[in-house]
Amino acid sequence: MTALEERLRRCCDLVDILSGDVRRHLAESQGQDDSFTRRGFVRCVCAYIEGVTHVMKQVALIEHEGNSSLFTPAELVLLSELGGDLKDDGVVMEKHIKLRTLPNVRFAFLSFARAHHIDLTLDFSGSEWVAVRRAFEVRGKLMHPRVVDDLEISETDARTVRMAGEWVHESFLGLMRQTPVKDRVAAMKQKLVEEPEPAV
Repeated sequence: MTALEERLRRCCDLVDILSGDVRRHLAESQGQDDSFTRRGFVRCVCAYIEGVTHVMKQVALIEHEGNSSLFTPAELVLLSELGGDLKDDGVVMEKHIKLRTLPNVRFAFLSFARAHHIDLTLDFSGSEWVAVRRAFEVRGKLMHPRVVDDLEISETDARTVRMAGEWVHESFLGLMRQTPVKDRVAAMKQKLVEEPEPAV
């Protein structure tokens, strides 16, 4: 396995683990539909979306290494999320930069598509993208609660978060199928949330 293939494999492994967390959370909370289990679901799905976002940017950076004209210096800073600053003694130090979540997700899709010369046809004005936005609003309240109501996750919120996760997952796999690692996609779960088997 080449170094490039190994890096791509690790990216796919991260997606597998995070999507597995979503499925395991749902499996272990079967029959328990309360705010506690919904909070866990929101955290798992949003972690999955952020992980996929990171993976798409890392893959774009890998592709840039083989074609240094793909991205501008400013875009490379945003892809790597590493900026620079100066210490008092004039020595340069690297530091992580914080990006706004939704523009970062969109930038990741655009960069991944550009790196693989794919025509990106995702709809960022539809109900699925609205669901992604809402998912992170809900997660933001969970991570920075100010009042009790911030911790209450409704069934509607949970359905919206599920829609967001499924859209990101299916959009990501749709792009991956158009890359050199398309064979690896076949081994990945095609649905983020599997429907339960009907009772017999």
